[in-house]
Amino acid sequence: MPQEGATYVLGVDLGRLIDFTVLVVIKRGERVLGRDGRWFTEKPRVVHFERFNRIDWNLQKERIKACSQKYKDAIISIDSTGVGDPVSEELRFSALAVEDYKYTRESKRKLIDKLSMFIEQKLITYPNIPELLDELESFSFEKTDAGSLKYMAPSNKHDDCVNALALAVWPLFDESSIATPEGVWLPQEVKFN
Repeated sequence: MPQEGATYVLGVDLGRLIDFTVLVVIKRGERVLGRDGRWFTEKPRVVHFERFNRIDWNLQKERIKACSQKYKDAIISIDSTGVGDPVSEELRFSALAVEDYKYTRESKRKLIDKLSMFIEQKLITYPNIPELLDELESFSFEKTDAGSLKYMAPSNKHDDCVNALALAVWPLFDESSIATPEGVWLPQEVKFN
């Protein structure tokens, strides 16, 4: 259940037939008063996960809208590439806060790099969700003939959960700061935008 005073981000990766639509809600980290009377910064954490396919686009939009509204009008960070463009536009017309993210090779690299850093530095927590953990373990990259990196799941796997989680992480902190486990805000050298 959403907490009073908390804010949320909803990452959405769209799919319909073979691929899945995945909704990942992250409760933003916030300063909270501990039992010992000291303040600390709570890590962002996944509080909601949905994965579905073979559902009509209109029903999908309604599920995304309902999820955003349930989590106090969570900002929707959505893959607006291809079919995502009209979906994000219709969500925006429903007076929802939508942040489009268009995939290119470079933008996908930045998105996955930020997610990787958050996981590696333990700046985010998530429950044991088998589909998500399986995708995170199998997600990889390959070097193209041009020398750039291409991020993807193996041919027999999906990457929808990874993408939704990455989209939810993307708007968490601006490019100049990150939260450390101790709750101190430090300059960040990595530029994400």
